[in-house]
Amino acid sequence: MVHHLYSNFLQDKKIYNLAQAYWGRLFSKIAQQYDLQLVPYLNDQNGNGQKEYDGNPIFNVLEPSLNRAVRIIQIEPEGEQLDISAWLDTIELAESAPPVQELVIDTVLSKESYAIARKFIIAWLGEGVAKTELEQLIEAENNSVA
Repeated sequence: MVHHLYSNFLQDKKIYNLAQAYWGRLFSKIAQQYDLQLVPYLNDQNGNGQKEYDGNPIFNVLEPSLNRAVRIIQIEPEGEQLDISAWLDTIELAESAPPVQELVIDTVLSKESYAIARKFIIAWLGEGVAKTELEQLIEAENNSVA
């Protein structure tokens, strides 16, 4: 059984903020444990300066010294199944800067998906695994979830 968290976060800004803080605590712990300097790299405001509440991303961090980023996309549950996918991407944040390697995690937040996401984030940012190694970890997790 999957234990969903903050299920109606898209309908209630307070719950959205709680879900966002939940992710924030994870990244704070990882930053402290691995001595990382994590900063947001995506704007979460619309053109009017109002905060976006669409879950894409619900949380994002960049570790400049590693040139690695993580973007969390959170979606609402549509059933009782475990729902998480992840992939690596390359993004450009500035014209004169080198491309950044980005881990993207797309998930329905549950206790179970959170544990999987945490494993990916620690491998990517904390342990600094190579791109191919993380892709293998993601593939292995996809096979065990399917």
